[in-house]
Amino acid sequence: MSEFNWKVITGGCLAILISNAILPPELKATVTQNVTKTVNNLGGKSNFKAPEETAKLVTEAGINDTNFAWAIHHILVPEGGFSNHHNDGGGATKYGIIESVAKRHGLDVRRISKVDAIKIYYQDYWLESGANKAPSPLNLAIMNSYVNSGKKWEIKGNSPQEQAENYLSQQDNYYTQIYTNRPSQTVFKTG
Repeated sequence: MSEFNWKVITGGCLAILISNAILPPELKATVTQNVTKTVNNLGGKSNFKAPEETAKLVTEAGINDTNFAWAIHHILVPEGGFSNHHNDGGGATKYGIIESVAKRHGLDVRRISKVDAIKIYYQDYWLESGANKAPSPLNLAIMNSYVNSGKKWEIKGNSPQEQAENYLSQQDNYYTQIYTNRPSQTVFKTG
């Protein structure tokens, strides 16, 4: 398996491993604060392997997909635990799962476990978005966009790395429009 050198971009619930991403200027300060820690944890490279703890949770969820395990690790890191921010249109969330999605799965968002969240991410976002059919790191870019906006973007570029960069650039443009039109949403730039 090839190894690539990556920069880690975080912002608006992103934790995406890509190289040379283009971000709106208002997100760059947030990104810079989070890049160093994550890059140090990865040693500056990624072999697309999930950390052992995440891989164990994915297995516990009954999922045997190493690409998903790698991607979900980068989704769960910025999502955190329970939140019920008054500006969040999704309402209460836990591990990034919004209340209405938890209810659709017969769960109380406040009591959802990481394993429950992983099962939901796999079915509703990984498979539903088609991320499971894309190579890494494009699969992570697709899943992340689908998780955060429900959007799918045009896939452009020659390599998975270039495709991920272009995909995230489209997503960043979408977020910039949201922040411009609804300044109350800038509070979510860091997750």
